[in-house]
Amino acid sequence: MGSNYTNMKITVKIVNTNNAMALGIEIGSTIKIELEDYVFGVTASEIGNANYQACCAQAIASRTLAYYHHTKGNIISDDSSRWQAFNAKALNEKEKYPNISKAIDATKNMILFYNGNIISEPVFSANNGGRTVSAKERWGNDIPYLISQIDKYDYGKKRGHGVGLSQDGANARAK
Repeated sequence: MGSNYTNMKITVKIVNTNNAMALGIEIGSTIKIELEDYVFGVTASEIGNANYQACCAQAIASRTLAYYHHTKGNIISDDSSRWQAFNAKALNEKEKYPNISKAIDATKNMILFYNGNIISEPVFSANNGGRTVSAKERWGNDIPYLISQIDKYDYGKKRGHGVGLSQDGANARAK
């Protein structure tokens, strides 16, 4: 990639009560956090200690989103309805997440690009119900890398918006 993304600090607004308590700060405060620590907390919250390869996929998507918004000067939030879920407590319990620790180390400096640009929408949901939904179909925006397609590794009941990476599908494929 030619750049080192891991030594940067990003700004995160903490609105989740559990995260504020774990960090010992007031709700609504902003923190500066190392990008890789943020990615660890997001991966722990979003996919848990899933299969190692699924943790790698989640870490890369999460890092891409954080890095993209950092470069745009945006302050991201731990509000999981708008951004990515983040688990600050996991940062003090890394031994509970060995697959995430290995995935973070293995994917250092990896972010997603499309046509030479960092992708702005590295989205994911819990389960796409066997088929991803295109961004156009879900949100009315045509994003060329967010297409509708069958996911033979994704199964079960759809949980989430259905666009992009299926966390259950990534875990099943990794196995």
